[in-house]
Amino acid sequence: EPTVGPPAARDHDIALFSFLVVLLLLAINLANPWLGWRADGRFHIGVTTEILRGGLPPTDPFFAGLNLQYMWFFHAWLAGLSTLSGVSTSWLMIGTNMLGLLAFLTLAATLARELGRSRAGTWLTVLVVGFGMGGLSWALLPIKLLSVFTGEKRGMEELHTLRRLWPPTIQQEMGFLSAGYDQPFLLRKFLVGTAMSLALAAILLQVVLIRRQLKGGGARWLPVLAIASTGAIILHPMVGIPVVAVGLGAALLAPLMARLLPPWSAPAAGGTTRGSDVSAAGPPARPGWGAALTIVAASLAGVAVAIPYLSLVTGGKESDGGLPIDFHLMKVTCLLIGSLGLSIPALLGLARWR
Repeated sequence: EPTVGPPAARDHDIALFSFLVVLLLLAINLANPWLGWRADGRFHIGVTTEILRGGLPPTDPFFAGLNLQYMWFFHAWLAGLSTLSGVSTSWLMIGTNMLGLLAFLTLAATLARELGRSRAGTWLTVLVVGFGMGGLSWALLPIKLLSVFTGEKRGMEELHTLRRLWPPTIQQEMGFLSAGYDQPFLLRKFLVGTAMSLALAAILLQVVLIRRQLKGGGARWLPVLAIASTGAIILHPMVGIPVVAVGLGAALLAPLMARLLPPWSAPAAGGTTRGSDVSAAGPPARPGWGAALTIVAASLAGVAVAIPYLSLVTGGKESDGGLPIDFHLMKVTCLLIGSLGLSIPALLGLARWR
């Protein structure tokens, strides 16, 4: 659809929606502060408390005298904030989750808009990214709904438990955010006190900036891209390292793909277009090797900043995990299976694009 007004004016409703989602999750946490202590939350609170007590590098809060074999940058950051503000670690993690969620949803909208999506497409992106379900839970949810007719509890009582949010007990929240034994909703990551919320925002920021650089964004975004790469790695290496690696590969493949696939296979006819859409104005500018190499340089600079921290944390590990990264066939297999749900609409999109 036609673009009217600046991006801020077009996306004010999405920003308002994201803010309301944040307020909803904040209300759930305020109603029951113990939600932040569930699952991994109590471990992260313990690590932060250990840093406040004994400094860096921290020892394991559950095994006295043993050096912590875990990534502790997020906890050191929380400890610094707690020292400066006097706010408890549990409340700081709630605040971090809310800021991460707001950034995550708005960055998803930004990425969709820069890919040339319409307003409806941008809205759909925010909804699917924020409320979408895991790769296999699309099949599990109908099975879960069948429990209305079978099992120990039947009828409207069981249907009511599937959508119950109040009172916000741990059992209620986890019951709502699960289908069978799968955990489908990404929003559950923002109900546990971990570094994942900020890591997810850093990952999306990296993707947005790579897209922007491939379109000729200029050098002003390169320092931010380097910071985003560093943040993704040191906040959550298990997620950040693969995403940074994929970003490097995508940047190097972009100029090659642009010469093989439409709409870049023909010279630009002049004018500009939004995102990847092709109109009478001609195809968009073709990504060049210069932009790709600047992306690689900025990303590798971010990786270089993160390496000393990773070496410090993983240096004392007695297992074979960590650095160098091991290849686990079962993990790769599970990742491929879980990606099937994403590959189907991706292939449909490629067919439409051609």
